[in-house]
Amino acid sequence: MRGSLRLVSIQSICLLFILVSLAPTPAKAQSWSAIEQTLASKYPELPKPALIKAFGFLVANENVVHNTSYMTIIDFDLPSTVERMYVINLQSLALKKYLVAHGRNSGEKYAIRFSNELNSWMTSLGVYLTGAPYIGEHGLSMILHGMEPTNSNAEARGIVLHGAPYVSEETIHVLGYLGRSLGCPAVNPQYSTELVQELSNGSVFLAYHM
Repeated sequence: MRGSLRLVSIQSICLLFILVSLAPTPAKAQSWSAIEQTLASKYPELPKPALIKAFGFLVANENVVHNTSYMTIIDFDLPSTVERMYVINLQSLALKKYLVAHGRNSGEKYAIRFSNELNSWMTSLGVYLTGAPYIGEHGLSMILHGMEPTNSNAEARGIVLHGAPYVSEETIHVLGYLGRSLGCPAVNPQYSTELVQELSNGSVFLAYHM
């Protein structure tokens, strides 16, 4: 009898473990549509067309979006002097904002020109899928895979997320605008390691301009 009870107990524990391991993450517990609507309501600063585009890509490409914990939207309608890079935690629905550079040939304070061409030194718009982290000339950085015709040359151009000292309030104070990159979305080195660790390996990353 004791042996039977022990067997049932072990089976119950195993069943409980399986159920817990199969339980959806907080993000999966709701539909992506509901999360999108919640974010639009909670954070009016997020451009609605950008949210629609980013979530549309996520829903249509869940097989390749392996990192569903985070989503990034850069609003290039805004000047470089404000925190226009929005990193969304898709589980807690928290939002963090960062300064981010645009390409030097895209404009000074505002990015007004965009290109997918090699050696253009401009920002490329569209949806990216984040790739692997690596150590480069700017320290810990993150590969970006262009997923649209507007950014399909991202890898050939070496477009990555990296830290850069010219992304700072001090630079804005001196120049009147943020320092500019060769087309990469460069961020303050103070935050680059954390961002790479959170966003790498398959999250949605959108460079948006209306």
